[in-house]
Amino acid sequence: MKADPQTDGREVELKFLLAAEADWRRLGLLLAQLAPAQVMAQRNLYLDTPDLLLDALGVMVRIRLHEQRAVATCKAGSRLVDGLMTTGEWEAELPPPQARLWRHEPPAEVPLAALPIAAAVRAVLGDPGANPGLVVRASLDNSRQRFDLSGLHPNAPPLLGCGSLVPFELDRACAAPDHLRYELEVEHAQAGLLREPIGRFLTDNGIGWRQATETKYAWLLRCCAQTAGR
Repeated sequence: MKADPQTDGREVELKFLLAAEADWRRLGLLLAQLAPAQVMAQRNLYLDTPDLLLDALGVMVRIRLHEQRAVATCKAGSRLVDGLMTTGEWEAELPPPQARLWRHEPPAEVPLAALPIAAAVRAVLGDPGANPGLVVRASLDNSRQRFDLSGLHPNAPPLLGCGSLVPFELDRACAAPDHLRYELEVEHAQAGLLREPIGRFLTDNGIGWRQATETKYAWLLRCCAQTAGR
């Protein structure tokens, strides 16, 4: 989650899928030797219209709950190739009264206008007057550990600029008890240049991994479809 309460722009992020929970735990211990861990429990609520208009147009709207905060995010134009994701991203924090509502009892339906990212969603949709009702389509619980790594550390993978901090976010995402995803995300404007050194760092330390081919949201929707089809 970005520190700035309101952001917009282009997100560039590397996504490495870890083979198993043992690899996730091992990597967490390894990264903790390189930088302090910031641990957070997140609940992600993904919104869409009842007829799934946003999904059909390649737009994702999410409310992320963490501690006392609630952050609304819109992503559009996402492209994931060889583990490198680029996407348009707009974020804004909900006011405390709205955040409390979403934490305790998410509304059954909320008009787009009630979200602080409404203007961004409308711009993506190309409809300045759009105000559809949004419902929670799916939810995801995520345990995240964040490590701000510096290339100055002798055991860290080679990073861009010796003194620059690069955020390593280690996720354990749970769509259901039998649907778990273990992922390392590295967000940086020049993330593409970090793919090889980070991949080598993981391999050299015995971490099983592969490049991600789908986003968390796409994975979550696939899990929901599989569950519904049982």
